[in-house]
Amino acid sequence: LLSFFGVASVPAWLEVYGRPVAQFRQSTATTARPEAIATWLRLGQIEASKVDAAHFDRDALRAALSSIKALTREPNGAKLFAELVETLRGVGVILLVIADVRGTRLHGATWWKGGTPVVQLTARHRTDDLFWFTLLHELAHVLLHRRGATFLDGQDSGIDPAAETAADTFAGDFLIPPDQAPALATIVSLDDVQRLARTWGVSPGVVVGRLHHDRLRDYSWGAKLKRKITLSS
Repeated sequence: LLSFFGVASVPAWLEVYGRPVAQFRQSTATTARPEAIATWLRLGQIEASKVDAAHFDRDALRAALSSIKALTREPNGAKLFAELVETLRGVGVILLVIADVRGTRLHGATWWKGGTPVVQLTARHRTDDLFWFTLLHELAHVLLHRRGATFLDGQDSGIDPAAETAADTFAGDFLIPPDQAPALATIVSLDDVQRLARTWGVSPGVVVGRLHHDRLRDYSWGAKLKRKITLSS
């Protein structure tokens, strides 16, 4: 186990993995398993060590967001995910999908490999609305928060609530601008969803997901417009 984690002793393991895991563990004591989180993160570290990315450029990442948003409307498939991975790698961000380890209860994480940010996602909740929101949430951590910080994002993680709120706001406002969000309340049909999705430049699934999140529609309403994302390249 020590070899797998790349450390020489249990105290070394606690130093490397204990702090972010413990911080998450405090708020999910009955559901999250710290050893599962550490294992999942280590699997991501191993994969990230095999990936070369351009020098991280924060301004270039901001500029790339518009093309990332446009990808929400592209046909789903491995080609879409590969294009997303290459777009982010070109601005210095490594995107990984690591299968969930039982007991993590995570949607994703953001951490740093030296000067390179790594966005690590699980394969949970692969509908397009949740996938794109989670991705934008993690990229918000890269753009808005301290370099070198680790963010573990799952249900009720409780880690730095202000940072989590800021990341949620960034993701939601980027996908649907806040000055246009009131139009959500005017939606009465699936045709309305399609029309506004075209206007906002996002997939219909993203719009339906926002309707559900804001409790403007029952969770079954419009669900057929959501698409599964193929998380492999």
